[in-house]
Amino acid sequence: MATGKRGIGRVTYEDPKKALRGFEQSWEANLRLLGKVAGQKGAIEEQSALFRKRADEFEQQVGGFQEFLVKVPVLAAIRTWLEGKLSEAQWKERYFDNITRLFQKELIPLIDSRGRLIMLEYFIENGHRAILEEIRATEGWTAFEKEEIVQCYVAFSQSLARLSHNLVPDGIDPDRERVRNKAVSYETFIDFIPHLSERDALIAKLLYFCDLPMEAILTLKQAALNKKSYSIQIDSGPVVVPRHLFSELVEFTKDSPGAKKLVFTNVRGDQVDRTHLNQSFTRACEKSVRKEKITPGTLLKVKSDRECLGLRDSE
Repeated sequence: MATGKRGIGRVTYEDPKKALRGFEQSWEANLRLLGKVAGQKGAIEEQSALFRKRADEFEQQVGGFQEFLVKVPVLAAIRTWLEGKLSEAQWKERYFDNITRLFQKELIPLIDSRGRLIMLEYFIENGHRAILEEIRATEGWTAFEKEEIVQCYVAFSQSLARLSHNLVPDGIDPDRERVRNKAVSYETFIDFIPHLSERDALIAKLLYFCDLPMEAILTLKQAALNKKSYSIQIDSGPVVVPRHLFSELVEFTKDSPGAKKLVFTNVRGDQVDRTHLNQSFTRACEKSVRKEKITPGTLLKVKSDRECLGLRDSE
């Protein structure tokens, strides 16, 4: 005789037939609540069964497609993507030339140490973040060129994600992701930053990308730079820095070695004055295309909840 529930220890299992009967009764009761929909019970059940069948079939197809994907060379995926861009007027400058630059710097994993082609399985396991970080840390390209190359690679990764039905993840620009909730937009920041001196630009980047307090930046000593972890040690703990920014900091301090020395100093070797920074930022804003007011404080500021939701003050 059925007991209704079977179990071992604390885990219980409903009798399948009894559970199905209970479900059908409850489901019919719900349909009656919907009035006219109750008369379409047969069509709903038919489509429910078909939906389950097609979902199971698709799941099997996805499994087979995933097995195929891991055997596709990265180079083959890049060729497919570039061919799809031929209809665009500036396909060569925007895509082909930038991919060529990545090939020249060997930033995309294409061939392993044994000379074998690397497959898309690499991206499934590792994603794209390390490549994007490396692009911005690469020497020999201007800041503008790096932006163009990053956006080209992001476009490739997004196309790859769509073609693979997201089995291969897309790439997200790590710099833009870090500041997506900042009050100062990324576009405004990169328009502003070229008009600062090297020292002031580095201070601005630490404020914007790392949210470091101004006092921590101005008193930062070279000993606080941890080259193994790409981090800065401050009183509250280590702060991870974007690779390209950390490389810039190391390059900036190489001609003035000394663990106890400040990273940023004025011409007299003393701590940088905040008033000077405010004046420097004002001049840079005046020279920028957007002319938006930026201060050290606004680089730390985040959007309000309404701004994050895209709501205007009048709404």
